[in-house]
Amino acid sequence: MQQFSYKEISTAFSAKKFFKKRSFEILTASSRHIPMREILELYLYISGSRDFGWIDYNGNYIAAHSFFKNLKNLFEDLVLWYPAIKRIKQQLTNLENTVPVKKLPLLTDAKFLYLRTDHWFNLRSGGSVGHVSGVVNEMRANQWLSQIISTDTLFEVDCTSLFTKVSPDYSSYTSIPELATIIYNEQLIKFLSSTTIDSSVIYQRYSQFNYSGVWLKHHLKMPLVLEFNGSEVWAMKNWGSGKMIHSILLERIERLNLQHADLIVVVSENLKNDLVASGVEAAKILVTPNGVSLTKFNTQLKSAVVRERYQLQEKFIFGFIGTFGEWHGVVELAKAIVSLFTAHTELRDKIRFLLIGNGNLLPLVKKIIADATCTPYVTYTGAVPQNTSPEHLAACDVLVSPHIQNTDGTKFFGSPTKLFEYMALGKPIIASDLEQIGVILKHNYSALLVPPGDIEALANSFYEMYINFETYKQLGKNAYTTVAENYTWAHHVRKIAKACSVS
Repeated sequence: MQQFSYKEISTAFSAKKFFKKRSFEILTASSRHIPMREILELYLYISGSRDFGWIDYNGNYIAAHSFFKNLKNLFEDLVLWYPAIKRIKQQLTNLENTVPVKKLPLLTDAKFLYLRTDHWFNLRSGGSVGHVSGVVNEMRANQWLSQIISTDTLFEVDCTSLFTKVSPDYSSYTSIPELATIIYNEQLIKFLSSTTIDSSVIYQRYSQFNYSGVWLKHHLKMPLVLEFNGSEVWAMKNWGSGKMIHSILLERIERLNLQHADLIVVVSENLKNDLVASGVEAAKILVTPNGVSLTKFNTQLKSAVVRERYQLQEKFIFGFIGTFGEWHGVVELAKAIVSLFTAHTELRDKIRFLLIGNGNLLPLVKKIIADATCTPYVTYTGAVPQNTSPEHLAACDVLVSPHIQNTDGTKFFGSPTKLFEYMALGKPIIASDLEQIGVILKHNYSALLVPPGDIEALANSFYEMYINFETYKQLGKNAYTTVAENYTWAHHVRKIAKACSVS
């Protein structure tokens, strides 16, 4: 049966276009957690669809509700909406009126409760997967971890004895955008209030609309460490639609988290500066860049299997991995690939680009490549599980990180996990000279750096790297030394531990 992604369905709905297919499956991250399910199913019925259902990445299938059941569920959610938001606002008011007493430093035998509240399910790849597993596994290795509470199973994390999954109940509130995510606070707080917490410090990975860590801090008089990888308010305005039904509530919850956290962990100086400018106390913000596991990513990885799988055995390969987001510079990468092969047709039989991953901008990347008749020179793997990404990257001769400036003119605040993974593989790197990237990598020492967004400079760097590859191999060796000495997950977590006076 023909399949369409959740995004394709929701995009057609947002564009007010009829989805004129009668029989199909909708691929979603989790068949149990489908945002706006009732509205989307009603839209499909009105469009003329009849035989459709949902299937997740694990192959679990769930049939569509009937038209009238969807109407009933939508009506019930509309009735529940106002009182639910009223309850949430009252709880927020109570927390806002609680004076945030600083609880750091901690005792030397402190233990972390790792709290992950994202509503992302079945994640097998992406920077967040590497970050979560890197932090959790390093905490566990140092015996600083006592509990994990998460909305979903954590990929590449082997802490079964410490793990509790509190899966969101999506049996109601799913018709209204964002509402189920907001109401999850009540479900999680109910669980936290009735379970034994044998930790002495909360470590929460900040997520959209969630304030359960702040509640637990005050309920148990425990310190809260907030891992803050970026503002959800900013992301909504710049990477999302720019519109949210509960945007004011989102801002309120984000501000509450930042005000009440005892320590805020960020990955870049620019992110710290943004928080300070918004009124957050500088003294409680710790900057520690992302990292890498040298057990997982290293110079000894074999690549023959991957090269054979994609029929790239005799080719010189430039590689990129990512979720094809707006900040990754993948459109500029595609244009630079076209520029290279247009200017140097003699390289078409010698060079290949291996683009690893999936995401919003992948269709546009493919179109740019196809329109220039360069498709034969580019291999798309789609999303690959995180545990197979090292061997995919190891198959490449050169690795590329073409990040671009934020579209709103603010400074790039990221700390790309791919950057550290590239460095750990000891491969020559071509990267944008952009904020933290240009600090960690040194031009002509550990990478070739190009101006962000400069398509011709990027294309020229491909040519330069290919022609003088033997010389540039030293860049990869220098990059490995830099990451091994400064930017492993062990370095990252020990800085957090030191700030908490754990070690």
